[in-house]
Amino acid sequence: MFQFCSKRYFKRLSYLILFFFIPTLQVIVAQTAANELTKYSHTQFIEKIISTKDSVFSLKNAFIYFDTKKDSAFFYEYIDDSYVFPSMDTLTISVQIELENVHFEHRYDDSGAAFHHMKFTKPVLVLNTASLVFSDCVFEQGIIIDVDTPLNSYIDYFELDAENYGNDISINNSKLKGKVAIGIGTIETFSALFVTISNSVIIKEVNKETSFSVNNIRAFDFTYNRLKGDGIVDFSIDKSRETMVLYNDFDDATVLLYQAGIDEASVNVFDQNIFNKPVILEVENFSKTDTYRWNEWEQHIISYQGYSEYIRTLYLARALNSASIEDLFNNDSIINTYKEKYKFQLENAYKYEKRLLGTFYDFYKSQYDSDFSNATYVKLKDLDTQRYQYLNEQNPSFKTYFTWKINQFLKFFSAYGTAPSESIIISIYVIFIFAFFYMFFPNSWDTMSKNRLTKRIRFYTRYFRNNESMKEIYAEERKKDLMNYDEFKDYMQTSQKEIPSYFLWLAKPLYYFSSSNYKIISKLFDKTDILKGKWVDLPKNKRIQASVFMGLWIIVLIIFDVFIKFINALTLSINTFTTLGFGEIPTKGIPRYLTIIQGFIGWFMLSIFSVSLISQLLN
Repeated sequence: MFQFCSKRYFKRLSYLILFFFIPTLQVIVAQTAANELTKYSHTQFIEKIISTKDSVFSLKNAFIYFDTKKDSAFFYEYIDDSYVFPSMDTLTISVQIELENVHFEHRYDDSGAAFHHMKFTKPVLVLNTASLVFSDCVFEQGIIIDVDTPLNSYIDYFELDAENYGNDISINNSKLKGKVAIGIGTIETFSALFVTISNSVIIKEVNKETSFSVNNIRAFDFTYNRLKGDGIVDFSIDKSRETMVLYNDFDDATVLLYQAGIDEASVNVFDQNIFNKPVILEVENFSKTDTYRWNEWEQHIISYQGYSEYIRTLYLARALNSASIEDLFNNDSIINTYKEKYKFQLENAYKYEKRLLGTFYDFYKSQYDSDFSNATYVKLKDLDTQRYQYLNEQNPSFKTYFTWKINQFLKFFSAYGTAPSESIIISIYVIFIFAFFYMFFPNSWDTMSKNRLTKRIRFYTRYFRNNESMKEIYAEERKKDLMNYDEFKDYMQTSQKEIPSYFLWLAKPLYYFSSSNYKIISKLFDKTDILKGKWVDLPKNKRIQASVFMGLWIIVLIIFDVFIKFINALTLSINTFTTLGFGEIPTKGIPRYLTIIQGFIGWFMLSIFSVSLISQLLN
């Protein structure tokens, strides 16, 4: 029992010792490793490069520190969004640079130190550095930076020992030609490194690699850069805690982007970039804190795995001979053929494309971004529509044909249910088109008829031929109705002693309402009557004036009648479209069959509108 307790006690004690002393041990290990590094000031380092007699300058296991007295030429200040150095003279380095495990005391902030205004005419190779900053430099034959081992122990020690140290690997305001390959970090171990490529021009040369790969690091910033030339620009981002790809102009470069290992703690921002060529994309998952602007690349993105499936198919068909992968991925003809045909014709490619779009759709929904989620969903359904069209062409069937056509209709009518407002606008068009046809056919609601037109013509013919005024003619024509009103009034007065008084109160407004139309029209005729006698008896100029005025008056009446007829036709169209008539069809002949067709269209379109609206409300 004592032995067991003793073992357990010593085991716990060993854990406590490790817990409290591991940081100290790490610093000791880091200090030991750093002590093995040869130290040079910035000035001494440049002098060694210039004085070398070899075509290649090689240096391993060194620390380039900042000497405040001798290295002032490398010091900068960040003023008005630019880095200001004491000297702007360009230093040409004509030897190939190869550095391994060489670290630089560089602070990349509002002030610090950096290698600046240098022109490297030969390739630059840097392996396993924990800090390195270039500014306003030119790399004529490319630069390779490869960090494939964790350097956290160095970083921990340098941050304590070097006053101006910052764990940045940065290229700023520079021009990069030839092979550009930046590969930082490892999947297995986190590296506390900041990688920045900003405000630089990257000239893509034929058959020269341009790649940026970051794995499990603290941050990667690729901002305000411009790429010139065409070819593949390869981005591989895995487990970077913060990725910023902002304000870049990719010009005619084809961007190959692979992003994986995202979790809720990471932040990834792809925004305000210009893409003229395809973005071949593979994203395993998203974080809610990410920013991807769909409108920047919705016309350009294709699935990396889908396109690879197409390339594999071409190889199997022996259609590519010995073409390189970069040539294939940057071949406009092959890419356009894939986008226009094979991304929905090849089943596996279609599924990969659909999975990519579905991932974006779920991502935007998780951010409650209805604009981008709807746009992505439309793109997803367009892909389905293309697929079913192709399937129907290969093997016609009712199912594939119906799905293809219903998708086309849904795209036109409501953008696949994402835009209920579109369905309202189209429904209004349908209602007005049918109303236009109904105007040319009579219906039981229509007050405009042939008898009414002949009656109106007879009215004005009598007016021109006689001395009677329009008011008198109108009163005579309405005499029968007026008599009925007068008889009704006399009847009510003679009955007032035999009926309750409130019947008289009801009768008076009813009588006045019934005769109001007659009074208004009579007053209008009285005010507009200019003939004052027979038309043939008037002087010539008066006849012309009367003819013009009455002609205009008749035109106004015709327009009014046409307007009323259109209102009736529109009412019939709305009633039919919404099926509010409950089966009653107030017309005969050809329009009767049109109403049946319109009723079916209205039922169908209103059903889709309802589903679309409910879908948007639920989203």
